[in-house]
Amino acid sequence: DWAPSYREGVAALSIHRHDACLLDYNLGAKTGVDLMMELGDDTTRTPIILMTGSDEASVDLAAMNAGAADYLVKGQASVGLVERSVRYAIARGQAEKQRRVASVVEFAHDAIIQVGADGVIRSWNAGAYRVFGLTPEEAIGQPIECVGCNDPDLFTNLFAQTRRGLKVERAQLSITRVDGDDCWVSIQVSPAAAGAGVDEEFSVIASDITESKQAELRRNNFVSIASHELRTPMTSVLGFSELLLARDVSDELRHEWLEAIHTDGMRMSAIIESLLNVSTIQ
Repeated sequence: DWAPSYREGVAALSIHRHDACLLDYNLGAKTGVDLMMELGDDTTRTPIILMTGSDEASVDLAAMNAGAADYLVKGQASVGLVERSVRYAIARGQAEKQRRVASVVEFAHDAIIQVGADGVIRSWNAGAYRVFGLTPEEAIGQPIECVGCNDPDLFTNLFAQTRRGLKVERAQLSITRVDGDDCWVSIQVSPAAAGAGVDEEFSVIASDITESKQAELRRNNFVSIASHELRTPMTSVLGFSELLLARDVSDELRHEWLEAIHTDGMRMSAIIESLLNVSTIQ
């Protein structure tokens, strides 16, 4: 592709669609270095080779400081040199992408695991250690079931679904870690590469949801207890109100029963307020 102007060049480089860019130094009122400076320190940008008619060290230094992958002097650039420069820039860009991906994977909070078609763990990041409690040395080369899944057939079924093209995300499983702790994990499974088949690897991303599961259990227990606690005062309110409607009683007894109704009504109101607070938090 050819971008005939400075602005069109910035736009073309901003969409990250190309493997490499040959950039002229002289671009009218601005220079190729200005263009690279405008793009900023975006490490995902297309590798740029600056082309100039001047063999000045200051231009070379400015190009390198602006992030150029290479610097070529037009009068000295043979076809072979340009071709090698382009190959170098592309290889450097690909290496940088791989380095970024590896860095993201390694320092991700979630577990990111690569599993072979045979169900054996191929890679294991720091997040996987935090979630499952196994070091890379303990996990790599072992069947994925070593994570402590309490359902031995779960991963086999999930991998089978993935091979059939079904989307597997947020599946929940109960695990028992090597330290004996029982935990809950949410996982998603996908092919490690597009168009994966039976012999392809799988990517497994797992998050520890034990805390949210425990909170859900506490919430459900509270609702159950609160519902039970409502029955006793409700029985009292209904019983005394039915007596007041059905019988003629003394003022003293009527006052006593009305006080009981009021007290149990306040008790129910407090329980309902707690239930509403739980609903709001949820």
